[in-house]
Amino acid sequence: MLIALTCKLFAWGLYTVFALGYRNVRVGRHVAVLNRDEITIMQMYFFISYHLYATVLATTKWSILAMYYRMFPTRFMRWSTLAIGLVVTAWWLACIFVSVFGCHPIRRNWDPFVEGWCIDNVKGFIGKAVPNFTTDFVMLALPIMEVRKLHMKTTQKIALGTVFLTGGLGCAASIVRFAQIRELSKDNADPSCERPTVPTPD
Repeated sequence: MLIALTCKLFAWGLYTVFALGYRNVRVGRHVAVLNRDEITIMQMYFFISYHLYATVLATTKWSILAMYYRMFPTRFMRWSTLAIGLVVTAWWLACIFVSVFGCHPIRRNWDPFVEGWCIDNVKGFIGKAVPNFTTDFVMLALPIMEVRKLHMKTTQKIALGTVFLTGGLGCAASIVRFAQIRELSKDNADPSCERPTVPTPD
């Protein structure tokens, strides 16, 4: 319950950040028409959103794993949910670390006019996205294995399995999002205009 509530709070935080960004920076205009202050503020909103988005994903996965842990009290499921939970935690910490220290100095994350360097956007995105949708698929498969062991009619198993398989829509969306953002990340020259179509670039 606490994890689900935390997830909702961060989700609203993410929404608020983007709402403020659209209002204050007028995201959607070409970067060429923005002044230095507007670009810096825009990048600051993006920088904050990276951390919120990763946290929303992680807390969502934790809440689902907690549900599995309570719903299927078998040894296999408990060890599996704990193991995946640790992987998700490691992924979340890695996302935060890369988002903060991906540029040197750190200020360059939101102020591109500062001298320094940043890691390659495409490689950084792939490194964070692949573990994300991989854990999605693993979490999708876990309950199906347990449903097969339940003592109920085949039709009931199919119905219950279908409920869990609806999560496959989220997995499909992750793959589509991965392909789209990978293309956008290759040419990041106009982030204020391109990113609003897919506003979560990690």
